[in-house]
Amino acid sequence: MPGKDLMKEKNSPGKKRRGISIRYNTLSVVSLAVIVVLSLVFTVAFYKKAPGEPVKRALGWGTMRVDGDRNGFFVEFSHENHMKLPKEGCTYCHHLPVPLDSVTPCYLCHSHMDGTSSIFDHERHAAYYKKNGRYCDECHTGIRAREYAKKCIACHSGYDKGLDYYLSARSYTAAMHDRCIPCHRAQDAGLGEKIYSDCGFCHSKLPVNRME
Repeated sequence: MPGKDLMKEKNSPGKKRRGISIRYNTLSVVSLAVIVVLSLVFTVAFYKKAPGEPVKRALGWGTMRVDGDRNGFFVEFSHENHMKLPKEGCTYCHHLPVPLDSVTPCYLCHSHMDGTSSIFDHERHAAYYKKNGRYCDECHTGIRAREYAKKCIACHSGYDKGLDYYLSARSYTAAMHDRCIPCHRAQDAGLGEKIYSDCGFCHSKLPVNRME
């Protein structure tokens, strides 16, 4: 009978295998697409969080040219004029020089434009005090953990803050804005108009080829 033949054809092993094969192929394609999409998402997320190149040093001295984030434009900074300001003098910007230095450039510690940077070199300290296998005791009193370390001022004069202050530095952007903007706003308040605190006063988009 034709009906029986048709039922046999529908229920044949070959048909079942082809149906299962199609389902598996579809599932494989969907799975692969999901993996690719997730990979792209994680890549983008990691790329945004990953620190970029270190901040580039400024050029010049009297009038410094800063292209710290390497975006093709520089900011002109009158180092000479800022040195004349009466507030805290050099220490207003150079607030934490490295040991045996007096005017460490900002970019050496604030070395990433948008992320924090580690500034404590543990290996260098360990190598410096290495002797008879007990060099850790020079800084750590008994228990070798941060909480039991000596205060930095024990060896470095002027380093009188807590240990955490000397472990990392905030981003270059945060450091510069925190130091510059309050003073510029105070100047504008005295003038009665917004000049120094306007973003364009510093970020004037001067092309980097003028630095050469």
